[in-house]
Amino acid sequence: MHLYVEPGSPIEGRLDYSEDEYSFGFKVTSTSLIAEREGSGGRASVSIGTLQVEVGASTGKALFVWGLHPHTTWIEGKLGSPSFSPGVATFDARFDTSVSRLIAAVGEWSTIFDRSTGWLRVAPGRDPEEALTEIATGILLGVRLGELSSVWLKLNGV
Repeated sequence: MHLYVEPGSPIEGRLDYSEDEYSFGFKVTSTSLIAEREGSGGRASVSIGTLQVEVGASTGKALFVWGLHPHTTWIEGKLGSPSFSPGVATFDARFDTSVSRLIAAVGEWSTIFDRSTGWLRVAPGRDPEEALTEIATGILLGVRLGELSSVWLKLNGV
């Protein structure tokens, strides 16, 4: 599934992680921007295991990340602070409203968490040759050779 990026403003909001529920949630504060990117077709998602990249079903535009992602499976490591640009990421796939498209099974991508910086990276490997785009506050998508290569999440207080 091809992913392309263009300049733009990230969707404003707050990324939260609930340790009790083992899950991420995103509270949107820029409702007009999310409505524009979502379009009129509702929402769908791209799944990395049980972690979801929410997309506009009619636009293919990535909105934010949410979903079950147990901290008990994370590996602590050093990631540093990534370099990224703000932008809009669009999948060139057809989406059906409320349907998720699986790109990686549970456990297929690993999760590294850098407690010193608060950054978490979900990816199939450690490839530094990716371009990172901030699609929403604290949410980065990595793109390599036109494909989704990673998801970076900035955690607050974990």
